[in-house]
Amino acid sequence: MKNILLLVLCMIIFTDSLVSTNTKINLKLQDSITYALKNNIDLKIQMLDYNISNKDVSSRKALFIPTLLLNMDTTKTKNPSSSLLDGAEISEFQSIAFDIGLKQNLPFGGYASLYFKENRNETNNSFANLNPQFNALMQFSLSQPLLKGFGSKVTRKNILISIQTNKSSFFRLKEKVLETVCNVENAYWDLVYFRLFYKVKKESLKAAKDLESINLKKLKVGMIPELEILIAKSEVANKQSEIIQAMSSIRDAEANLMTIMNIHDDEEKWRNKIIPVDNPETAYSYNIPSIEEAISIARKNDPLIKRLEHELKGKGIEVKYRKNMMLPELNFNFNYWTTGISGDEIIYEGRGFDRKPVNVISRNLWVSIQDTFKAIYNNWNISLNLKIPLTFKESKANFAIAKMEFKKVELNIRNAQQSALKKIHQSLRDVQTNKKILEAYKVSSKLSKAQFSAEEKKFKAGMSTNYNVLKAQENLEENRSSEIKAIIDLNKSILNLQKNLGILLKEKGIHFKPESN
Repeated sequence: MKNILLLVLCMIIFTDSLVSTNTKINLKLQDSITYALKNNIDLKIQMLDYNISNKDVSSRKALFIPTLLLNMDTTKTKNPSSSLLDGAEISEFQSIAFDIGLKQNLPFGGYASLYFKENRNETNNSFANLNPQFNALMQFSLSQPLLKGFGSKVTRKNILISIQTNKSSFFRLKEKVLETVCNVENAYWDLVYFRLFYKVKKESLKAAKDLESINLKKLKVGMIPELEILIAKSEVANKQSEIIQAMSSIRDAEANLMTIMNIHDDEEKWRNKIIPVDNPETAYSYNIPSIEEAISIARKNDPLIKRLEHELKGKGIEVKYRKNMMLPELNFNFNYWTTGISGDEIIYEGRGFDRKPVNVISRNLWVSIQDTFKAIYNNWNISLNLKIPLTFKESKANFAIAKMEFKKVELNIRNAQQSALKKIHQSLRDVQTNKKILEAYKVSSKLSKAQFSAEEKKFKAGMSTNYNVLKAQENLEENRSSEIKAIIDLNKSILNLQKNLGILLKEKGIHFKPESN
């Protein structure tokens, strides 16, 4: 999106990274993130809001673009004479006018303008000395408020607020990007968990079938009663039902991931199975920062606090503007203009109503223009205008509202800082706790595997029972499932910590910056 937002993803562009093999889709974590960033509808809406605020800044900056004024008009009149001084029985008059000018708003309020006008007037009045007559006017005007409306920040108030709104909108967009990345990665790890959990259930089913097979052999030689076979068959049926439930959980996790990536419109992909490629076990090597380091990082990167800080700056500008609006109006006005006149000068013989034209001295419109630019006829005017309302009730109320809005955002920042601090403490504890839990379950899983292997050997040798083998198998399955969950929980807690520190995008290789205004 040119001139909208530079969102550079330092990763492989999603040229169809959902690699489909028959009915399977091999999906990497970064590819799922890329796809979500490109297709998530909520994110697209937030990007449009940011682009709108960006264009609003450009629109507000047009305040200081000079305005060119052009005007041309012509008038022709014909009226019955009402006086001898009309100089004709039917009074006729024709005028052609051309105006051009520039008007510029000034940085400290007010405006300056430069204006030029040329008129050509023609009449049938016999008393007219110049006919046609050319009138030229060039005028410079300056109007500057000295109290209310004076100052660069007051004049540029809408521009400055728009810039802060734009920056606030950028950090709101960044919050949405963080949320999207976090949601898609959590959904990805959920899918990884359910697929690994399904694998554990399949291994448990295989172990149950192996136990059933051993029991059948023992039954044939009369080593065990038929009841033991029923117990083994019951365990196989139980494991098969658990596999069905695990498959249902996988499909739910796939649907959730597809929803976040917004591929509802692709029915073919909906029918495929998603196979996560990335292994979550790499998470244990993550370097956990100290609480001091974490707080320092969050202060620099937390998009919520950054957004509120820009909102506060915008409210501060509004407070200063409303304070200025309580002053009386005192305006300084200066006008300077020069004129020029030319035309065909008619020389008459005689006096009064008996005079007759005997000669014409022609001077074209350029003469009037030259006289104007030579400033032969100088005119100026200076004025001070003071306006004091009988009550400042409205402006005082607006000032009070602006201060309360400023205070409200200040409190929101304090609340966000306290909330961020609480989240950082909780995130650090979660990472440290989950890391310890994972280490414990790794040991427990290893021991339960050894116990199950030993119990199987004893059973084959006739030194153990179905109950002991099934109990050992149940312990192994439970510990392996818990180990997998601990791995996923550790990944999720690290992800949540990175999000709360505001460094998640950097960790994922996503460079995110606003367009410069």
